[in-house]
Amino acid sequence: MRFILAAVAFVASVVALVVGGIQFVGAAQATTVTADGTTDSGAPVIVINDDVFSSRAGLQDIRIEGDGAINVIIGRTSDIEAWVGDARHDEVTLDEDSTHSREHIGLKFTESGTEETVPNPIGNDLWYEEHEGEGSVQLSTVVAPGYSMLITSDGDNPAPSTVSVTWPLGGYAPMSGPLLVIGAVLFVLALALLWWALAHRRRVKRQLASATRKRGRSAAVAAAGADANGEWSVVPWDDEVAEAAQLRADNVAAGGELVVDEDAPIEFPVEPATAPVPVSPEPVVTEPVASEPVVEAVEEPPVEATAFDEPSDVAASTEEVPVVEDTAEPVEPVEPELADAPNSAFAPPSEASSDTWTAAELGDASEPVVEPEPEPEPESAPAPEVPAAPASDDDSKWRRPRGRNRSSAPRRSFLIAPVAMVVGLTLAGCAPQYWPAEWTNAELQPTGTATSTVDAALLDEGAHPPALNMEQIQNVVTEAADLANQADGELDASVLEPRFEGDALAERIALYKAKKADSELPSPAAFPTGDVVYAVPESTDEFPRTTFVVVNANADASEAPFGVMLVQDTARDNFKVASLTQLAPNVSLPESAPTSIGSASIRDLPGDLVIAPSDLAGAYADVIANGSDSQYASLFSADNDTLRSQVNQEYRDAQTEALDPEATDVEFKYEGTDTAPLGMVSLDDGAIIAVSINEIETVSAANDRARITVSGATAALSGIETTEYGFTRTYTDQLLFYVPSAETGGEVQFLGVSQAMTSASELSE
Repeated sequence: MRFILAAVAFVASVVALVVGGIQFVGAAQATTVTADGTTDSGAPVIVINDDVFSSRAGLQDIRIEGDGAINVIIGRTSDIEAWVGDARHDEVTLDEDSTHSREHIGLKFTESGTEETVPNPIGNDLWYEEHEGEGSVQLSTVVAPGYSMLITSDGDNPAPSTVSVTWPLGGYAPMSGPLLVIGAVLFVLALALLWWALAHRRRVKRQLASATRKRGRSAAVAAAGADANGEWSVVPWDDEVAEAAQLRADNVAAGGELVVDEDAPIEFPVEPATAPVPVSPEPVVTEPVASEPVVEAVEEPPVEATAFDEPSDVAASTEEVPVVEDTAEPVEPVEPELADAPNSAFAPPSEASSDTWTAAELGDASEPVVEPEPEPEPESAPAPEVPAAPASDDDSKWRRPRGRNRSSAPRRSFLIAPVAMVVGLTLAGCAPQYWPAEWTNAELQPTGTATSTVDAALLDEGAHPPALNMEQIQNVVTEAADLANQADGELDASVLEPRFEGDALAERIALYKAKKADSELPSPAAFPTGDVVYAVPESTDEFPRTTFVVVNANADASEAPFGVMLVQDTARDNFKVASLTQLAPNVSLPESAPTSIGSASIRDLPGDLVIAPSDLAGAYADVIANGSDSQYASLFSADNDTLRSQVNQEYRDAQTEALDPEATDVEFKYEGTDTAPLGMVSLDDGAIIAVSINEIETVSAANDRARITVSGATAALSGIETTEYGFTRTYTDQLLFYVPSAETGGEVQFLGVSQAMTSASELSE
């Protein structure tokens, strides 16, 4: 029964391992999963939602097919949604209802929006990747969570119609794990049952052999006692005797009877490894006769090995022996020596015994026999030592080999391969995709991960990502520098429009105009072309967006760096330079948040500042106009304030004295511009703020006989050199301040300025 159970367990283990292995191999061969679909809506834009890309982990092979030009954009989901706006577009999501198999998933296209055309998205600062093609585009990339894909043609024609996304797939076989484990357990159980069965069989054989030997000896002794002839023989225990004993044992075990051949002499096996056991027969003593002792002739017993060897006077024949008178002294009995009979089964009488060995001991049993009492043996007498029997030539085959028994080594080696296979398959089946999902509570198909730990933290916390990363910021600055250098050489302000706006653009327009009118006038300061050394992008998903950067002038110049305020008004616009100021010497910028995290702009101040951003320009203009008498003088630090040292009362007095007071009147006015302040919040809740003020200088004729003549930029911008009424000219100062928070307190720090004459005109009267 034990062998049957072992066989059943083995067969069941093989079945489970084979089925589980087949499922495991099949799952391992499924290396990819593809989601594809086609649309015929004719919308100019297709948006693949970030839920599609983040549904599975790994590198994504994306293929897009259509007619004509194809533009593929990857950017933040919020940026793409803002760029698309109300444009007519197809939003792509996973269609679980149309899924054919785990390796093939359908895509669903949902149309929305009303705007029929869109601009070309290529070149926008928001994008992280841009790809262009004709007819088809294929790329391998990783679109991380929080990012989506925008697909267009040329903005006027329908977008490409076919989209497919392929991910790597580790395979899914939910029952292979349980089957492999069950098969391994059953295999081990089969081995245990087999060992149990073999051990039980060996134990039964040993018990039967032992019982057979005992029963055989008992039966032999009984038969020997009933032997009429009294014949005894001693034979060694050889293979034939062992086989006969085994047959008798099997017969007894089968329910048969022990059969003893009474005619055959009983053979007592003598084990060679042990010393012969002496058997002392009871001494038989003849009754003493009153007359002379008579020794009768008896037949010599057929004993092959005697316990002693001495000359015998007893005749070998069966004839009668004449009676001999006992004239001599009684003869003492001779003790046999055991050393000459190592295989004897009989032991000699003890030394203390008074019995004698005579031929009469085997005489007629009818004669009365008197057994004298033996003398007591002294207690101090040592027992006779029985020498060990020498080992026969056949004893070596019964000896167990010394050292390690290597008979089972091949069998152990044979088991290594299946055990290793079972362990390997079991370990391979430990992956969660090879177990039912409800058992492991693990995600069968891992979702995509963020491209960086910062992105992951922002997603987990629900915070907005920064508007630009460092690479994008460097690209914006480089492109603005290229346009500025081109415009400065051509004196064409239209070249600046893609990257300049506000006071930065107005300053260069005025300088180009003056330069065209008078080539002797200086050119505007070169736009910085060095590295970005300080950057604070705004973290928001709304528009407009602001970013502040500090850029070195260039690699060779020793000039101070420039502070640049970049502004993006809408999602379809690029970041533009709205303020450009050169930093004052020895200034220190406040500590800011890392570029990868970003900060809030002054539209979302966490608290109050020592002065409101909207009041900053007017307050500083009052300080310039009134100096220490200004009501705001205590708010501003004079350290490193290069503008205040240039445009002060001394400057105004010098300008007035240069003109004839009897012919002209001079007036100075300082006021904040209409340009909204721009700024970013620092780590201490202060803010770096860019504002502008206008310096308005008016020179008018004191009487109707006076004539006023101007030159340079004033004449170039106004278009005339002499007037009877007078001139007014405006300098625009782009300023950069650090304003501490109201909680921290302190003075407003002057950081930088850029000054240029932006307009000049003749007075009407």
